[in-house]
Amino acid sequence: MKFAVITGGSRGIGAALVSLYKKNGWKVLSLDISEPTYKVPGVIYEKADIKDANRLKDIAEQCGRIDLLINNAAIQHIKLLKDYSDKEIKDMIDTNILGTINVTRAFLSRLNNGLIINIGSVHSSVPRTHKIPYDISKAALVMFTKEIALELEEQNTRALCVEFGAVKTPMNDDFQDESQKKTALEKQVIDHLMTSEECAEVVYELSSDKFQYMNGEVIKYDCGRSLK
Repeated sequence: MKFAVITGGSRGIGAALVSLYKKNGWKVLSLDISEPTYKVPGVIYEKADIKDANRLKDIAEQCGRIDLLINNAAIQHIKLLKDYSDKEIKDMIDTNILGTINVTRAFLSRLNNGLIINIGSVHSSVPRTHKIPYDISKAALVMFTKEIALELEEQNTRALCVEFGAVKTPMNDDFQDESQKKTALEKQVIDHLMTSEECAEVVYELSSDKFQYMNGEVIKYDCGRSLK
């Protein structure tokens, strides 16, 4: 049985990933700072702050070999740069990029012949306002993906980054407002807001043997957001 470790598995894209991999017969470990509102039967849930490297190492030591690590956990605050508190900026950088590094380091030795998939954002390269610290963290995630792919060559472990555009998730709860939804759709070529489940399906396909020779790549699946 293949084994997947998924961060941020309690809601949104993470919860959809947990459900999909378990449905397809995988052993799944979900890591999240929050308790899920619904637990998928058979999934291992561990409450963990990915900023806590020691906690992550303790969890990893209880695991055997894993086949897949999905770094999905992230937070964002929406403000102009001048209005952010120091803590808000630090929390985003520490969670979104340093936390991802913490998780990856904790599970590296258990990922021989494995795969890392980092969940990014089209805004790693498409500029906007009000989300600068978040977007900077996602830009860093791109280089992290490419360089960890190089470093892990000897243990035959690959790394990919999947970048989505506008997605209906709890993080993007402003899409419940029709005017915000309309604005988001106007920035895309395809008139569609993706769901967490659709995002999970894309990630699942990329983790299949169909794409076993893809490595260090950044895959945009953004309804054409990056074209505008």
